Amino acid sequence: MFNYIKTNLGPGLIFAAVAVGTSHVVQSTRAGATYGLSMIFLVVLVCLVKYPTYLFSSRYAAITGETVIDGYAKRGKWFLYIFLALIMIELSVATSAASLVTSGIIKSVFNIPMETTVLSMVLLFLTIAILAVGKYKALESFCKILVIGFCITTLITTFIALVGFESSTMEPISQLAFDRPTTLFLVSIAGWMPTGILGAVMLSNWVLARKNNSNGMPFTRKEADFDFHVGYGSSIFLAACFVILGYIVIRGAGETIANDSAGFSVQIISLFTSTIGNWVFILIAATIVAVMYSTLLALVDGFPRLTVDVLNTLWPDITKAIKETNLYFILFGLLFILVGSVFFLFMNSFTQFIDFVTATGFIITPIIATFNHVIIFSEDIRPEERPGQALKLWSYSTIAIFTTVTLLWIYFQITS
Repeated sequence: MFNYIKTNLGPGLIFAAVAVGTSHVVQSTRAGATYGLSMIFLVVLVCLVKYPTYLFSSRYAAITGETVIDGYAKRGKWFLYIFLALIMIELSVATSAASLVTSGIIKSVFNIPMETTVLSMVLLFLTIAILAVGKYKALESFCKILVIGFCITTLITTFIALVGFESSTMEPISQLAFDRPTTLFLVSIAGWMPTGILGAVMLSNWVLARKNNSNGMPFTRKEADFDFHVGYGSSIFLAACFVILGYIVIRGAGETIANDSAGFSVQIISLFTSTIGNWVFILIAATIVAVMYSTLLALVDGFPRLTVDVLNTLWPDITKAIKETNLYFILFGLLFILVGSVFFLFMNSFTQFIDFVTATGFIITPIIATFNHVIIFSEDIRPEERPGQALKLWSYSTIAIFTTVTLLWIYFQITS
């Protein structure tokens, strides 16, 4: 069993590594600290609603040997034009958030006398340099070790916190007012649970990369499903753990969430040190830095992968004239510029910035959910391999729910 798990886990854990980033460490912790354990129900519900969209991406790649972007292209170029715009928006803001949070933690741990946004850009440049000479297997191996270690650490910390928790001292379930600020925060939480929706697209690329780097060993739909469910289940579990830790440790201490990334990173590390003891500071600090950095690595890696796939289909003559290596360097440079622009235009408040980033994920969810639904029930997939009626109805519900709430969110923004 151990050898089977070791051999077949890969893309799902990279997915979990991405999920453990901003959505979990930042938003789940904020949710627990602000609204209590009631947020666990929201986190689990949102992940269940989004489940078909992510599953369809993994299955499409495993069955067809193509990415979902290839599937989009077969439906028409207008799919790809829309998707290209989504890449530019979602991944630029997602990478900005990941680099900002990671830099805040690094600045706090190593006491670096540098503005967090400047440190973020330096970190992003170094990450681009690493990936420019790296390979998928290095990324996969890195994420395997970190996610498993962080899961174990978080589980131990959550267990200790629950054992020592005195329920009589705090109200575990807060009543939600559903006023405008609360509603907007709930949307931002839902937007990136378990991670940004483009993670569903990146997942198909990782599955295909795994198939192409398996040394002749097949990576079947059954194995891809097992890998996906371990990764997806781990991401939900970790999100619930951070809600609990935010509630017990930060809210229990009577603290409010810091409004800067460095201050927030201190609170995140205190989740573990105040629960287990200060002796774990070095271990926890190193693990959190590494896990957050793995999220940044995966996002920066995903940007050129997705964009090149789209460009090769839309403008093959142009991309053929440019060597793929050169094209990757160009796209890395574009990402660097986009992240800098996001910081310049929107970096007024750490918490408001994170809410803005995660809300964008909510808005584009119904689009990706619709795209993935279309391709998994298309002629690309044999009828016997298509999802059953229950998953089909589940997917329709995902599209309907997120479309409705997105329209309400837009209405709130316009009428504010």
